[in-house]
Amino acid sequence: MENIIKQASYMTKKPGEMWDEKAQSTSTQILINMHFAEIFIQRLCDNISAISFPLILDEVGTVSAEQI
Repeated sequence: MENIIKQASYMTKKPGEMWDEKAQSTSTQILINMHFAEIFIQRLCDNISAISFPLILDEVGTVSAEQI
């Protein structure tokens, strides 16, 4: 149970700028969480397994091209 993530917060950094701890938009949080979920799932799988899951986003319209 000690390996379960109970809370997360993020710092962001744009190129040439300092680290920022301000709250992020919903779309930015979704993209960060999606990336972490991908990393965690890959670590749970062995090298011969492939896992995929559907992703349904009601906020996808708020994701800008610069965020992808």
